[in-house]
Amino acid sequence: MRIFTCKHQLEDMMTCIYDAWVYALRVGHDKVQLRTEPIVQATLFDEYVHVDADAEKTEKKTVKVESESFEPTTNIRYYNMDSVMANYELVKTFNEANLRTMTELQNAQRSREGELNRLAASIQQKMQNNGYLSEASYNADVAELNKKQQAAQNYLGSLQQRAQEDALRQQEEFIDSLNNFLAEYNKTRHYDAILLYAPGELFNPALDITNDIIEGLNAKYKKANPAKAEETADDAKKK
Repeated sequence: MRIFTCKHQLEDMMTCIYDAWVYALRVGHDKVQLRTEPIVQATLFDEYVHVDADAEKTEKKTVKVESESFEPTTNIRYYNMDSVMANYELVKTFNEANLRTMTELQNAQRSREGELNRLAASIQQKMQNNGYLSEASYNADVAELNKKQQAAQNYLGSLQQRAQEDALRQQEEFIDSLNNFLAEYNKTRHYDAILLYAPGELFNPALDITNDIIEGLNAKYKKANPAKAEETADDAKKK
């Protein structure tokens, strides 16, 4: 299992989600997890990958070539996944939901840690002040502390599991929506191939259909989610 971790900052989290998603496409969603830092207890056999914010991932440009036009013998087009993810309203909605989930997890972690630290400090102070009249009463308080620690770990684990399941569901929904759109889109274009741009690859910019895909995806999303589309339009007016 590869576990992607990041700071509790919006840009870090969005970059972490993207990197985890790209990796999951290659190895499978069941081999990827996401966690915000700090990591309370690392698992022994998993690989942890720290991810820092990378603003350039949403600003990549396609590589230019010298010619102004191109007559391909094979009818191909390509698109930039980074741009699609940065501008697709469905992904923006997922990012907002993930931010809320990560905030909830972070707050829960701080709350449980604070409660446990206060209880541990209370036991320590009581012991130093000879407040325990018997070993049995001390052991009872320690047992209660251990019980609360286990309960906190279980609760935080359930939140992390839910966040991971939500992220994987979102990835699948995004891929399904993209593939369905491309299949419908190509019924009228009849391209031989629609390729995914990757850094370092060389394409003629005349073959770039990224904007078409973004516009088409958002039009379909807004039609299926009119309330969300209206909310997005209102937010745009305020800016």
